[in-house]
Order: sequence, then structure tokens, then C-alpha cells
Amino acid sequence: MVNRSLLRKKISQIEEHLRRIKQLPQLSYEEFLQNTVVQDVFLFNITQAIQKCVDIALHIVSDEGWGVPATQREAFEILCEKGILSEEWLELFTKMIGFRNRIIHEYESIRWELVYKIYEKGVEDIQNFCVLIMEKLGL
Repeated sequence: MVNRSLLRKKISQIEEHLRRIKQLPQLSYEEFLQNTVVQDVFLFNITQAIQKCVDIALHIVSDEGWGVPATQREAFEILCEKGILSEEWLELFTKMIGFRNRIIHEYESIRWELVYKIYEKGVEDIQNFCVLIMEKLGL
């Protein structure tokens, strides 16, 4: 059975990271490139929020006894198979995990155009994931 208290805590942490992102000023691309403080605050909080979404997926799969995912993506695949998430969510989180990996592990130099697009778009996808999880699991 899913540890609801743990999931609520993770969702609360995500909400705090998203709140910090929303407090950032809206900058043009050129301003964003010049403002390393905004870059750092955004990158830290978005990677933390994505990681906590991954943690939620792993906890649900583990707590429900649905196996041991070999990869983070596989945790989302299992949630998809079990009807918790749709294929669209699976693809979205595959991209989010890849983005987080590139930032954290520096697989390649940072593509600031991509970072800015995510900064500019906002964090609705992560917010919607939290709402979906709360609805599906009755939190």
C-alpha cells in the first residue's frame, strides 16, 4: 500500500520548488543569459522538482509491489501500464528525466535555448502531475 504521508511530503516539496520558480522575474532571452542568479535558482529548483516526481513514481511502484524498475523511465512505464499515467505523461517524463540528467551530470554543455524555453513555458506540467497523482491515489 502506498505511503500517503510520504507522497504528500514529496508533493509539498515539489510545490515549494515550483513556488520559488514562479517568483523569478520574467526575463527576455538576452536578460536570462546574463543573469546567472536566475539561471541557478531556476535550474536548481526545476531539477529538484523533476527528481521528486521521479521519487514519487519509484515509491508508488515499490509500495504497490509492482516490481523493481531498472531505470527511472521504467517506473513511469509501469505507472502507465497500471493506468496511473497516460502514454503522453510517459513521453513527457522521459524528456524531463533527460533534461535533468543533462543539467546534473553535464552530459553535454547546457543548451540555454532549451533551458529558456522551459523557463518561459512555466511549470504547469509538473503541477498537473501532482494533481493527477493526488486524484488517482486519493491523497
